Amino acid sequence: MRSLLLFSLGCLLVAEEAPSPRLADFVVAAPEVQEAREAHRADGRAAGAADRLPDPMLRLGRTRFRTDHQTWPSSEIALEQALPRWGERDARRVMAEAGVQRSAAALRQALGEVAAEAATLLAEATAAHARLALTKARLARVTALENVVAAQVAAGGRSGAGTLAARSLRATLALEVQDRQREIDDAEQEVRSLLGLAPEAPLPAFAAPDPGQIGQRSTPAQDAAAAGRREAEAGFLEARAGRYPETAVGLRFERENAPDETMTAIGLEVSVSLPVWQGAASDLEDAALARQRAAGAATRMADLRAKALISRAQRAMAVATQAHTAAQEASTRLTAEQDALGRTIGTDNGPSLTEALDLLDRLAEAEDRRIAAHAEAQKAQAQLWRLAPPSLPAPELP
Repeated sequence: MRSLLLFSLGCLLVAEEAPSPRLADFVVAAPEVQEAREAHRADGRAAGAADRLPDPMLRLGRTRFRTDHQTWPSSEIALEQALPRWGERDARRVMAEAGVQRSAAALRQALGEVAAEAATLLAEATAAHARLALTKARLARVTALENVVAAQVAAGGRSGAGTLAARSLRATLALEVQDRQREIDDAEQEVRSLLGLAPEAPLPAFAAPDPGQIGQRSTPAQDAAAAGRREAEAGFLEARAGRYPETAVGLRFERENAPDETMTAIGLEVSVSLPVWQGAASDLEDAALARQRAAGAATRMADLRAKALISRAQRAMAVATQAHTAAQEASTRLTAEQDALGRTIGTDNGPSLTEALDLLDRLAEAEDRRIAAHAEAQKAQAQLWRLAPPSLPAPELP
């Protein structure tokens, strides 16, 4: 029975230590992340044109004057440039910067979401591999015990009590092998789909941030809240700009070819709007201040969420450590019992097959608890990617 436990533990070690591509390298190339990267690039390019002036307007005119006796033409050329309200260009610039900041937060969020989901699936696949190895070892042991007792029964050395239970357990374990393999295939297929990998592409190894090392950078949720504050600031600036008039300046040249003389006129024109509806600007300012308060609440919520995820991961890792210790102690004790049972099960007065199967079940349960605790710790750690996403290559860092 010691070989059973060592076999299952060895499978876990192989699954965790075998050289595999880095998870972060696959995450940055995932389709969902690529979409967010392109959106971030688009916002960055668009920000450069956020505060540009409107295009000037060229106006051409041709007029024909007529009296009872004479007719003469008049030509006009005018160039007009509209000017934004005072502070309006600043508001647009800040809003564009906030858009870039928000898309950068969305990119980091996509990186964290994909990494967290992929790591969770990899943890499930790792646990399924360990349980598959454990189930196969149990199946081999049950088959061997059943053959020993069957040989004794055939020789008339003992009764066949327990053989039916052994056959039933063997059939159950055979089905469990298929179920574990299905779990592995499902999890691995989901990982490949999420990361945009080919069906036969190698999978990355499980990886997750260390909860004790999180905190050097802001989280994507905190970045998004900061972008919300920046957008609210831009909204306030835009609302305040609405209190000032719009203006436009123009230069006009006019020539009138009268019969007796030619007249030329050059003029400077200024147009000014009349901002008489101030109530709308006040409402927009109040709305911007409310959005600033909402962004502050989002920041506090992001802080609390980050602390909760870190605490959860630390608790799960502590439980996994305790479960590993308990499984080792149970294995040592139950293996000693199994060794003693193995020396006497072949004798006439030895233990029954039912006793041997019960001991085998207890050994498997102890190891399964360790596998489950290890998987829960990994899945809790996987969620930390949402707080500390993988980094993009240096030229593309948001």
